[in-house]
Amino acid sequence: GLAEKDATIESLRASIDELQETNKDLVLASQGAMELKILFDDPWMVQSTKCRLKSEVPVDREFNTLTCMGKSLIMYGGTGKELDKRELKFCNLETYNWENASVPATQPKSLPPITNHATVMVGRTKMLSFGGNRGGVRLDGLKVLN
Repeated sequence: GLAEKDATIESLRASIDELQETNKDLVLASQGAMELKILFDDPWMVQSTKCRLKSEVPVDREFNTLTCMGKSLIMYGGTGKELDKRELKFCNLETYNWENASVPATQPKSLPPITNHATVMVGRTKMLSFGGNRGGVRLDGLKVLN
């Protein structure tokens, strides 16, 4: 009767949970370099390419931002072994070459070290950086990098 139905329902729930766990990393290959992947419980078409990064690749950091600007990635701030970073680095997505951005020596405070911030591109040349943390102090300002 009722106990058997409850046991069946519980068994089915366990099977569903097991299938959901198994399908978390489900990858279905399709043509070419495109793959159908299940990410965040939604299907995504993902195109992946292996590439070799060149020059001095920025490593050993966390709490930085990585923002796309056309065919470049912009890495700003973060923290690592050497305290907070004030670096602004570009990666050319056609050559996979990392370069340092030049900050005028006359304006050393124009790009202070920062972590835990958010950045977004506006148009083709402006990156907005909001909030963050500098030396343990929370920031609520907006910086425009042009």
